[in-house]
Amino acid sequence: MHIKNSLALLFLCTFVLTGTANGAKLHLKAGPSLKWYKGQTHTHTLWSDGDAAPDYIVNWYKEMGYNFISITDHNTMLRGVRWVPVGFEHKTSEIRLKELQEKFGTDWVETRDVNGQKEMRLKTMVELKERFDQKGVFELVWGEEITSRNPQVHVNGINVRKKVQPAFGNYKDQGIRGNIDKVNEQSKELDIPMFAHLDHPNWNQTVNAEDILSAGNVQFFELYNGHAGVRNWGDEDNLIVSTDRLWDIMLSTRLAEGKSLVYGVGTDDAHNYFELRVGKDNPFRGWCMVLAPKLTSDELVNAYLEGNFYATTGVLLSEVKGTKKKLSISIDAQAGVTYTTQFIGTMKGTDMSSEPRKDADGNENRAATRIYDEGVGEVLFETTENPAVYRLTGNELYVRAKIVSDLIQDNPHRKGDTETAWIQPYIVD
Repeated sequence: MHIKNSLALLFLCTFVLTGTANGAKLHLKAGPSLKWYKGQTHTHTLWSDGDAAPDYIVNWYKEMGYNFISITDHNTMLRGVRWVPVGFEHKTSEIRLKELQEKFGTDWVETRDVNGQKEMRLKTMVELKERFDQKGVFELVWGEEITSRNPQVHVNGINVRKKVQPAFGNYKDQGIRGNIDKVNEQSKELDIPMFAHLDHPNWNQTVNAEDILSAGNVQFFELYNGHAGVRNWGDEDNLIVSTDRLWDIMLSTRLAEGKSLVYGVGTDDAHNYFELRVGKDNPFRGWCMVLAPKLTSDELVNAYLEGNFYATTGVLLSEVKGTKKKLSISIDAQAGVTYTTQFIGTMKGTDMSSEPRKDADGNENRAATRIYDEGVGEVLFETTENPAVYRLTGNELYVRAKIVSDLIQDNPHRKGDTETAWIQPYIVD
C-alpha cells in the first residue's frame, strides 16, 4: 500500500474559539517555535480486538512517518501480564510470531509453552514507550477506548493514566456524559491535560445529534473514522445523516445558545493489519495534524484542547489567513489534481427548530437525527481556486472549510473515496 507524503510538514493552523469574539487578524502557520505533528488517536491491538501485536503496530505507524499514536484498546491500559495463544486457529500464527522475532529479536519476543500450547506475551505500554519513543520524532500517548455496552457508547480517553471504568445509564446521552466526565475528573485529579472524543457516532446503533447535544459535554467527536462499518457519509435507507451534517447541527445549536464549539477529529479505528483492502478496518486512512511546540503527550493534548489541529485523509495545506473580511486557505496542490474547497457555515438567526425523521411508512424514528433547516450547515461558497477565499459578511455563526480533491485515497474507507481535509470552525465577530 502506497501512502503519499506521510512525512510532509503542513503549514496550517486552525483557529477556534469557545463562542467568544475574535477581532484579531489570523495568519497562522508552523514556525521556529511550533511544528506540525501527524498523529492517530484510535488504534486496537491484541490487548483487545485488534489482530496484531502492539509492538508490530507501533513500529509500523512510526515507519509510516507518524509522529504520535495512542493505543486505545477497549477498557484496558496495556498494563500487567497478558499472554495470547499462538497457532493457525488463533489471531497470532506461527508465521506472525516469526515475523515479530525477525524484526525485534527473540530476546524481545517472549514465548512460553503451557500444556502443549505456545503463547506469546504482549508488551505493555511502559515497554513500548521505552523502545519506541524518540524525542522530537515519535511519542506514544496513553489511551483507552472507554466502552459502555448498554447503551452502547464508546469514548476515547487520550493521555489518561488510570483505567477509566465505563459509565452506564438508561440513555446514550447519560453514557456519553458519564464517560467524558470521568476523563475530565481524572485530568483535574492528576493535573495532567487529557481529552475525550466521542467515537464513531455512525457505527452500529448510531448516536444521533440530539444524544450528543443532550450529553452537554462533548468537545470532540470523530468526524472521520476509517472503520469499515462506520457510515461517515450517512445512510439514507437507514435514516442516518453524514457526520458532516451531525457536526453542523451540533455547532449551530450550541453557538446559537452561546455555548462552546465541537471539534472534529479524524482517526483509523484500525483492527486489521494483515489484509489491506476496502471492507477491512485498516490503518493509515484518517488522522489529525496537530500544531504544538514540542512532541510530548502533554503538549499534544494541550494543542488539541486549544483547537490547533485538523482532520485529513491526505489533502495537504500550506497556509490559512483570516481577517474580519475574509478567510483564505492555500492548498499544497499536487500536479494534475483538482481541489474543491467548500466553505460551510450557518448564518445568525437561522431557524434551529427541528422535526422528527420518519421512515417510509410514516413512523417516527427516534434513533435518527431530527430534520433541521437547510440553512444549518449550508455551503456558503465553493471554489476550485487556490488559494480558496471566502469573504465574510459578519452574519456567520461560524465558517468551516472542507477541501475535497479528485485524487482517490489509497485503500479508502469506501470505494471511490477521495483525499479530503476538514478545517475546524472559524469565528469572527
